[in-house]
Amino acid sequence: EYKLTPGFKYNFRFIVKGDPITDVKYPRAHSSLGKAYNYICIPRPNEHEPLSLIRNVSFTDPKITEEARRKAEEKYFLDKAKPSRPASFQGDLKIYIGRLFYKYTSPQGVFQLKKWSKASNEATLKRLTDSNKIPLETSRHIPQEFVFLHELNENYNFYGTVEDEKLFRQSQMKRGLKIKYKVIIDPSASARRPNSYCETVLVEPDNIPIQDYVIEYDNAKKNIKSVSHGVFGPVRFTQEKIDVESGFTPRSLVEIYSSIVDVGVYNLLHMHIEDVSESATIDVITTSDSAPHLTKASFGKDSSGKPLRYKVLIKENKVHAVLYNAGSIIESIKYQELQFSLGEHVFLEDSQTFAKIVSLPKTLLSASDPSELRKHQKEQAESAPNGACAKRGFADLPGYIDVEILSDGSTGSEFTISIPICSCKKLTAEQKKQIEIILQQSVETAKVQAYNIINSMKEEIEKYEKQKASLMLEEKEEIMKLLTQHEAKLSELSETQLYGEDVQVVFKALCERCLLYTSDAADER
Repeated sequence: EYKLTPGFKYNFRFIVKGDPITDVKYPRAHSSLGKAYNYICIPRPNEHEPLSLIRNVSFTDPKITEEARRKAEEKYFLDKAKPSRPASFQGDLKIYIGRLFYKYTSPQGVFQLKKWSKASNEATLKRLTDSNKIPLETSRHIPQEFVFLHELNENYNFYGTVEDEKLFRQSQMKRGLKIKYKVIIDPSASARRPNSYCETVLVEPDNIPIQDYVIEYDNAKKNIKSVSHGVFGPVRFTQEKIDVESGFTPRSLVEIYSSIVDVGVYNLLHMHIEDVSESATIDVITTSDSAPHLTKASFGKDSSGKPLRYKVLIKENKVHAVLYNAGSIIESIKYQELQFSLGEHVFLEDSQTFAKIVSLPKTLLSASDPSELRKHQKEQAESAPNGACAKRGFADLPGYIDVEILSDGSTGSEFTISIPICSCKKLTAEQKKQIEIILQQSVETAKVQAYNIINSMKEEIEKYEKQKASLMLEEKEEIMKLLTQHEAKLSELSETQLYGEDVQVVFKALCERCLLYTSDAADER
């Protein structure tokens, strides 16, 4: 019995009367020596995309941003399929000198076959990566490892195809740890202690156990001197220094809430950011460029002279990129945009109710044509604020909007309140069905209310017509007062446009008769 591990490809043959054979029920392949064998692949759990798709990413495609290209390469090399197991190396391995091997038992890593001794069946391997697949610094002396043939078969196999190895070598110079750091000024500095020191902010790739490494800073030069794996020694790395005032939390998600005011006019209502700095500035720019502006010169300063930290780029009425100015670098950060429109129905999680958006105040506007912005003035929600956003954001982007709370359908819309737009959730397919039912119930309720008012108006008019000659002036005026009240109620219902033309026709005719009788009463007075 052999334990099968997910993520491995297993090669096997059957021995019948001492002879190796293959089974037609299983997939079959041939080794480099021409020997046939069966194989079976055990997929990794929760694998969302084939590795072949990752490998076929065009890393030189100009449409792919540098960040996306780096992530694609990183994902390919960090998540690459584990090699065949067990291997079946036999005979003289000199033909494989220079090829790359992957060790899939601890400590894992990529190796290069340097020598092969046929006399002792011993291979000399040079380790190229640490156990986290981070390339070792080849300018330093790297100890070689010696393994016998049976150890090679039990613990190693080819890194991949020859093309895989070529990609690995090409990318090895670019890969490595990416470290972002700040230079912190120490207020308690003395002659024995430096007046500043370096502090690590972020290490990428994000799935690397940072406790495996020792980062050595040069506090005099204010940079990173070296990075070493605790077992395998110095590794390749790149470093980026960021402003001490920058407070954006790396890898966090920026949430954006927006609307479209007019054709080509974008309205940024509200944002959530994870930023620990005391204050931050933001600007919104509409652009037609396909690539974000990743230069510090494009940021500048705000009206108060502070460095502009956040820039939201708009293209085709939606967010194209969110850039952050960290000082020496400008980086594109992850974001999620939710765009709402007037009249849209939403779900309020806090109160577990449905609502309709009735106003989206103009807040921070952007347009490709600046003259368009002069047509619009900054606005606020009409109703008094109800509730507040508990997340970190910009004071100038409170995000309050007016919504009309919907009841269960028995009375239609109940009242209007002002709430943070982040309280609104887009409707699911099931919730859209619920809204349709509520609106239909509201229509039926409105029709019933309308016909009740019409019947009351008819009764008052008939009473007036039958008893006109005998009615006192005060009685006529009382009837006219009731008719006017009924007319106002029906007018209020008509504004909701919940019932059809049949009600409108009857209502119009009754209003004309009501107006006539009201005039008669006025003339009599």
